[in-house]
Amino acid sequence: LKILGPDHPKVATNYSNLGAAYADKGDYDRAIGYHKRALAIDLKRLRPDHPNLAIRYSNLGVDYGRKGDYDRAIRYYKKALSINLKRLGPDHPKVAIRYCNLGDAYKGKHEFDRALKYYLKALSIAKRRLGRNHQQTKVYQKRVDDIEWTDPFGTIRMRMAQ
Repeated sequence: LKILGPDHPKVATNYSNLGAAYADKGDYDRAIGYHKRALAIDLKRLRPDHPNLAIRYSNLGVDYGRKGDYDRAIRYYKKALSINLKRLGPDHPKVAIRYCNLGDAYKGKHEFDRALKYYLKALSIAKRRLGRNHQQTKVYQKRVDDIEWTDPFGTIRMRMAQ
């Protein structure tokens, strides 16, 4: 801080790393504090649609989601998604990650229909861009399978106890 100054990009990166470390320890309030500091630095120096901001917003979404504050998580995930859609296009694997994040938050809120909608978007992108056998595609497929199933008559049903 003394050498680089409070608004240097490396300071933002260090704050983000501290946030990740606290999140790994389960101290989400501290994680959020450090992730917000990183975001504040980047907001001063980067364009509003810079990909680094999508990462910062996503980190905050993860922290709030882990705390169970799904509404805040959704707000941050939507900001990240908006940037990724604008900068990367609708068919990019990072966009699929953002859709999956939103699905996780809606699943946490027990809004399974909305969760499924986002998981299916993520799965669709992954199948096209990564292939059916890619590990990330399998992760998204598992998310879908956790919410819906097909009964013996071929009817798709929602799992309600998630």
